[in-house]
Amino acid sequence: MSEERHGTVYFIARFREELPGIGPALSYIPFCRVIVEGKSFKYYDDAEVEKLVVSLKRYQEAVDDGRQGARENLKSFIDDRLKNVKDCLKRSKAWMGWQKEADAMEVARIEERNRAFSTYLTPLHYSRPDICEVICKANEYHSRVPLTTFAWRAMRLQVETKVHHAWSKRMLQLTQTLCQTYQDLTLLPRTRLTPGLSTLSGWRMFTKAVEKNWNAKLQASQCCTATPSAPLTFEALLKEWNRSRRRDFYLKMVKGGAWHLAETVYTTELKRYLSLATSFLVCRAKCTDDPIPIRTFDESFGQHFCSSGVKSYWDFDALMFDRAASEAIATCVEAAGLDPSTTTWREMDELDARFCCINCSAGVYARSWRSCALHPRTHPSFKFQGWARLSDERAAIVIRSEASEDQPPRLVLSGDPNWHELLTSHQINTHIRWMYDRPVTADDMCWDPRVPPPAIPLGHRAVKLHIASALPKRKSWNPFREKCSLCYNSEYFGARELREHITECHTVYDDKYMGGKYRISYKVLRHCPDPS
Repeated sequence: MSEERHGTVYFIARFREELPGIGPALSYIPFCRVIVEGKSFKYYDDAEVEKLVVSLKRYQEAVDDGRQGARENLKSFIDDRLKNVKDCLKRSKAWMGWQKEADAMEVARIEERNRAFSTYLTPLHYSRPDICEVICKANEYHSRVPLTTFAWRAMRLQVETKVHHAWSKRMLQLTQTLCQTYQDLTLLPRTRLTPGLSTLSGWRMFTKAVEKNWNAKLQASQCCTATPSAPLTFEALLKEWNRSRRRDFYLKMVKGGAWHLAETVYTTELKRYLSLATSFLVCRAKCTDDPIPIRTFDESFGQHFCSSGVKSYWDFDALMFDRAASEAIATCVEAAGLDPSTTTWREMDELDARFCCINCSAGVYARSWRSCALHPRTHPSFKFQGWARLSDERAAIVIRSEASEDQPPRLVLSGDPNWHELLTSHQINTHIRWMYDRPVTADDMCWDPRVPPPAIPLGHRAVKLHIASALPKRKSWNPFREKCSLCYNSEYFGARELREHITECHTVYDDKYMGGKYRISYKVLRHCPDPS
């Protein structure tokens, strides 16, 4: 009879009957893939595991019978078998990905496997740590087995794979899952990781800092339950990495000319400085397609994926302090009646105010405070950023317009962990009805906190615009069918239809049509409430 474990791993009941004591433990090892052929069994690429099983069986019999000479003679055979098994494990990739198929329903099986390992490893736990090392490679979740560097790296590969596919709200859930996994290993303190460790690049840089002191402070012969310094060592490395990263950010801000920081050595108030709303960083690779303003220690930090294509993955060295964005946010904070030297990014998010640039000649738009940081990129010639805050009534109208279906996508699916694309409310409604045949609920979608809401046009004064301002930046498949970007209308127009639409829906003056092309700029007055 055969038994299926973890999808692609098969075990045989007869195997456990022939090897009492060691059979129950080895039957749960992921890399022991067995196929039942009558009363015989065969290994695919792990034939050396079979030889190790025989040697371990004889060794355990010698331990039970008290034959000291037989134990000494078997040591050389076991060492050869262990070396061969290690080589097989390095070539095999199945054992590293077996945990991907496990879910919450596998908790009982994991506990049963741990009990089997604890029963078997008791007589060999201290006598042969190298045997424990090999078994630990296949069972990273057993807390009583000493965690080795090889097993820790295997766990890191699994976490990197999961983190690489994490986005938006699921990033926080993934961080909690990562912490719970390392709590099972009794190595990570019961504290939440920083947002910087939530990405693949952040995890890589942190592992480099840990590996420098890992081999010297955590040996394979140490037992996790008997070595209380292991969690303390890991916690100290985590705190030291966070402290050094904050110091690097502080020095970048001082070098960039941060107006609210003094050129002194960082103190205990460093975390308070970096949590200010005016502490903005930008990507040195100039990835202008990224709509996310890079903050220091909020949710947007650590979730930035560089779109320039220069590097395979983003790292912390690509960040630099953005003085223009910092000054723009300082003006917004002052317009809101707050102090820029003490206001944090959490307070600005809770305020959720809307601002408009009073010096912009290309049109007046209502923006959130995060979107105001991106405004200097479109107008680098501005020496002074002047911002005015909208009243609560006008801001409520703008917020309702931001949630329209015609706006750029800012929603993500909450219940589908495999979907990583931003969608509009209409697209989510279509997806839910097509996949699940039910109406959309509030739990099916959530706003992506990294993407600021789009700028909404205001019309408190007449603004000169060219016909190109009414055309989108990215054309459709038909060059003669375009959308009007002034009113965010989802309907496509032809050349004459677009001209009639602008004349009818917007107040247009000096309308002239010359040689089949628009030569004269339009003066458009948008019918929107005036900002207070």
